[in-house]
Amino acid sequence: MFSCVKPYEDQNYSALRRDCLRRKVLFEDPLFPATDDSLYYKGTPGPTVRWKRPKDICEDPRLFVDGISSHDLHQGQVGNCWFVAACSSLASRESLWQKVIPDWKEQEWDPEKPNAYAGIFHFHFWRFGEWVDVVIDDRLPTVNNQLIYCHSNSRNEFWCALVEKAYAKLAGCYQALDGGNTADALVDFTGGVSEPIDLTEGDFASDETKRNQLFERMLKVHSRGGLISASIKAVTAADMEARLACGLVKGHAYAVTDVRKVRLGHGLLAFFKSEKLDMIRLRNPWGEREWNGPWSDTSEEWQKVSKSEREKMGVTVQDDGEFCPLCQTEGSWIRCGTQTEPLACRSGSRLRGGPTRISPARVRRMTFEDVCRYFTDIIKCRLINTSYLSIHKTWEEARLHGAWTLHEDPRQNRSGGCINHKDTFFQNPQYIFDVKKPEDEVLICIQQRPKRSTRREGKGENLAIGFDIYKVEENRQYRMHSLQHKAASSIYINSRSVFLRTDQPEGRYVIIPTTFEPGYAGEFLLRVFTDVPSNCRELRLDEPPHTCWSSLCGYPQLVTQVHVLGAAGLKDSPTGANSYVIIKCEGDKVRSAVQKGTSTPEYNVKGIFYRKKLSQPITVQVWNHRVLKDEFLGQVHLKADPDDLQALHTLHLRDRNSRQPSDLPGTVAVHILSSTSLMAV
Repeated sequence: MFSCVKPYEDQNYSALRRDCLRRKVLFEDPLFPATDDSLYYKGTPGPTVRWKRPKDICEDPRLFVDGISSHDLHQGQVGNCWFVAACSSLASRESLWQKVIPDWKEQEWDPEKPNAYAGIFHFHFWRFGEWVDVVIDDRLPTVNNQLIYCHSNSRNEFWCALVEKAYAKLAGCYQALDGGNTADALVDFTGGVSEPIDLTEGDFASDETKRNQLFERMLKVHSRGGLISASIKAVTAADMEARLACGLVKGHAYAVTDVRKVRLGHGLLAFFKSEKLDMIRLRNPWGEREWNGPWSDTSEEWQKVSKSEREKMGVTVQDDGEFCPLCQTEGSWIRCGTQTEPLACRSGSRLRGGPTRISPARVRRMTFEDVCRYFTDIIKCRLINTSYLSIHKTWEEARLHGAWTLHEDPRQNRSGGCINHKDTFFQNPQYIFDVKKPEDEVLICIQQRPKRSTRREGKGENLAIGFDIYKVEENRQYRMHSLQHKAASSIYINSRSVFLRTDQPEGRYVIIPTTFEPGYAGEFLLRVFTDVPSNCRELRLDEPPHTCWSSLCGYPQLVTQVHVLGAAGLKDSPTGANSYVIIKCEGDKVRSAVQKGTSTPEYNVKGIFYRKKLSQPITVQVWNHRVLKDEFLGQVHLKADPDDLQALHTLHLRDRNSRQPSDLPGTVAVHILSSTSLMAV
C-alpha cells in the first residue's frame, strides 16, 4: 500500500536524516520554518510564541508514553476539534495509525543512542488519490514553555503535536486548521471514503426502522476498521460551543470509539431473552465529563447489565453503583481496577505488535436512539476493501483524475455548471460505467483538489460541487448531449468531498461531475466502487471521429436513439414467456436482460446508432429464452426517419421468413429519436 508513497515537496526523509547525522546537526525545515509565517496567514499572536524542541520543553521526551491512546489528545488554541476528533478515532485503530506514523519504533527517541537523533520526523497522509510523505522538524510552538496547540496528557509525549504540525504544513500554516471538516481528516488518515449522514433531515430520531438500518451500517463500518465521528450543528455564531442541558456541546466533533449491541438482563434470563440495546461510545476533544443523560457515568441504567457484559465493555460497577469505563485496546477489552472516581482509575498497559495504552477513559456511552435525538450529523469513513483475499465484501475501484477547465469554444469548455444551467450543463466532464449485475450497490465519491493555501492569502476555499448520474443507452460510446433518465444525484456543497451510495439496476450510466455555477476551474478525483469491474472511463469525443477510412467506408449521416419500452400479448406458455429484445443496426446490436414469466414484459432498453446506410431499417427482435435453443417471437423494422414527428410507436410483431411477413402474436412499444445532427442525443 505504501510502496508508492510520494515525498511531499520532494523532501526525502531518509536522505535528509542521513545528512543531518553526518553533519551532526538537528534538522531545520526550510519549507515550514519556525516563524510566525508558519502560524498565521493573518493577525498576530498575543503572547510571544517561542519554537522549542521537545528536549527543551521536558526531560525524557518520547513519541509515545506507555503506548498510544485515543485519550492522549487535547485541543489547543486553534479551533481544530475536527482534527483532534479524527486523531482520537485514528489512535483507536492500531493498523491505521501505524500507516500514518510509519517506522514509529525508528522515529522514537532512544535515550541509549542520543547521537542517532536528528530532530526530524515524517508522517503519511492520503491526498488526492496518493499517499504523501510529509517531513517536519521537531520545533513546536510554545508559550511559557507550554505547547499552545494539540498536546497530550503526558507532558513528555509528542506524537499528536508532531502529527498536527505535519498536517498544518500540508494546509499551509496552523491557522489554516482553524475550522475544518472531520470527514477530510478521516479520509487523509485512511484513504477511505467519507459518507455524511444528516440525522435531522433523515428523521432518524422518530423513525425506528431507519434508525436500526443506520446503526447496522455503522456497526459494519466500525467492525471492518472504519472511523466514525458525530457532531451537533451550530447554526449561528452564538451557538458555537453552546452546552445543551444534557451536557453535550454544539459545534464540536466527537470521535465514535465503539459501536456495539449490549445484552440486557442477568443470568440465563438475559441469554434466552436476548434483549439488546444499540449503543455507541464517544469521546470529545477535551476529555471532559459532559453527557449526563441515560447511561452516563453514574447512571442507574448500568444495573440492567450483567457483570460479564460490563466486563466485555470494559465497565466495572462497584456495589455502590458507581463504575469506571475503560478505553478499548486493539482487539480486546481489559478490565481495570475500580475506584469511586472513574477519571482516577488504576490502569495497566499492554504492548502487542505496537504500543496501545489503556488509559483512564474519559468517554461517553449513549444509546443510539439518544444519539439520533441530540446529534445532527454523523460521518462514516469507510475503508474500502479491494483485496481478493478478504472474507468480507470486496469492491472493485475505478479511480480517475479530471478537471473543470475553461475554453471559449463550447465543444472544448469543461466547466458548465449544474443542471440549472441547461445551455452549458453538457459541456462538463462525463464518465461512463456499467452495472453488470441485475442490481448492484454503487459507491461514488468525487473529491476536489485542495486549494493550496498561502501565508499571504490564507485558507483556500472549496468550490460547491456535486454530480448527477444518468441511465443511458447500452452501447453509448460518445458524450451525452440531451437529458436522459436521471438515476441518482448527489447534494451540492462546498465540501472537499461529495459521496453517494446508490442501488442501480443493470445497465450503462454516465456520471457528470460539476461545479454549482459555470465558469469555475478546478481539479477533481472521481472514485467509483462496484461489486464487479465497471469499466469506468471518461467520454472525450462528442461524435464518431473522422478517420482516413471515412472517405472509403463513409461517415455517419444520422443518429438514432431507439428506446424499447416493452411488449404485450406475446406468445405465451404455461409458465409465461422468458423474453428479451435485440436491437440491430448496421452490424451493431443491443440486447436487453431477460424478463421472466410474463407475456407483457418491460424491457426499458436503449440503443444509440450512428447510421451510414439511411435506407437500411433498424430491426427490433423479440426472443423467448429457452434452455436448449431460444425461440423467435417476432420482429419489427424501423425506418427511424428524422422527419417522422411521431416519437412513440406501437407495432405488431412480424415473421422474418416470408416475403410478405404475417402478423405474429404481440406488439412492441418503441420510442424513436432521429436527427441529422450527430450531437442531438
